[in-house]
Amino acid sequence: MKTPSYKNDVKSMSKNSDEKKERNDKKPDKDYSMLLVKGIIAVCIFSLLITIYNQKREISALNSIYKDVEYEYKEKEEELKELKKELKMVDSHEFIEKQAREKLKMVKPNEKVYVDTSKTNKEKTN
Repeated sequence: MKTPSYKNDVKSMSKNSDEKKERNDKKPDKDYSMLLVKGIIAVCIFSLLITIYNQKREISALNSIYKDVEYEYKEKEEELKELKKELKMVDSHEFIEKQAREKLKMVKPNEKVYVDTSKTNKEKTN
């Protein structure tokens, strides 16, 4: 066996130190790349959370609008039912006669109309 010379030891030591430096040089790159990846993931998660929050707010507002519209729809349905009933009544002879008497002040032939003059005098004085 040969004994290693001093030159060989120095060369091997310098090679080892060069390899360590290269490893040390590569480590910070990995650290920065991992830090960059973690940062990108954090930004993505943050933007996702903001999006979810905004969507929940918008959904809440739309639900409120929906309830209002639903309430108005029910009111309009009831109004429509009442108008349909009134329309059926309009076709009846009694309704036509009532409207003619009240709005047009019409009377049947040979019918006498009595007017209360005390009411008209009170209305004029007030």
